Amino acid sequence: MSYLLGIVLAEKVMSLVPEGTHDWDKFIPPEELERLLESNGFVVDTLRGMLYNPFMGSWRWFDDTSINYAVHALKTVRQEQTSDIDFEKEQDVPKAAEASI
Repeated sequence: MSYLLGIVLAEKVMSLVPEGTHDWDKFIPPEELERLLESNGFVVDTLRGMLYNPFMGSWRWFDDTSINYAVHALKTVRQEQTSDIDFEKEQDVPKAAEASI
């Protein structure tokens, strides 16, 4: 569907974008992108399809992600444990911090 509408219709038939804008071999399926993000510490918050109406010149959200889609992901932050560090002791204060005191 992405090839048919994104390349054939948008590029070749309707000339909405210049030919060669889309390279179907580089299309990343949304499921693969979601897997890549999650395996690298992101949490996918939203994954929605987008549909362009060339007659109205507008976009709208759509349930189908096989043509165009948008994703919103959040990077998870690893909590640093500071229980082993006691900054109140003079010997534990880093040298750079001592110079600025």
